[in-house]
Amino acid sequence: MENIEILFPDQTIKYLEPDGSEKTIFPDDTVVHLSPSGEKMVEFPNGHREVHTSQYKRREYPDETVKTLYPSGQQETKYASGRVHIRKMKGATVSQPE
Repeated sequence: MENIEILFPDQTIKYLEPDGSEKTIFPDDTVVHLSPSGEKMVEFPNGHREVHTSQYKRREYPDETVKTLYPSGQQETKYASGRVHIRKMKGATVSQPE
């Protein structure tokens, strides 16, 4: 199989690769990468990036803050300063000092 390029009427472009991966570029410059294993990475024009796997969903911000959401409902925020904030499923909050 060779590389396939699909152009949609709204100017979205999708590339299908021989290894099963996909890359979609939307008119607003958002780019979605889909790996053969099912991992999805979304790059937004404002510099944010999201990674979706079966184990978590993570959003990375330009200021190096990383927020991760786990299937259990637990949320974890890591700040550039090194501080980590964890919110458990039932609203209990745990913060670790910088």
